[in-house]
Amino acid sequence: MVLLNVKLRASSYARFGVSAEPLCGSCSPQSGPRLTRQLATVLSALEVLPFDPPADSTYGLLRARLEQSGKPIGANDLLIAAQALALGHVLVTDNERGFARVDGLICENWLRFD
Repeated sequence: MVLLNVKLRASSYARFGVSAEPLCGSCSPQSGPRLTRQLATVLSALEVLPFDPPADSTYGLLRARLEQSGKPIGANDLLIAAQALALGHVLVTDNERGFARVDGLICENWLRFD
């Protein structure tokens, strides 16, 4: 059901910002080959965007702002958030709580059925 939900939602989006982190997660021993195949299916339907300007300058500003506020996020999450903010995209994540620290970032959790 989760994969079906993700496929239905992904079909309405044509772009995907950061594929490295989910690819890494799918390669862990706990994930198994099934998750790797499912992720490949989802990613094949999307355009993966390069990390280019203005994402780099957005990263710098965002990192400084979060560190100054005493609420930093992980390095990979910071790259992901910067990409989404710079391009004005919705971030699809199961880590809504972590990304809530990023002002102006709109998140959706496709693993939930709301």
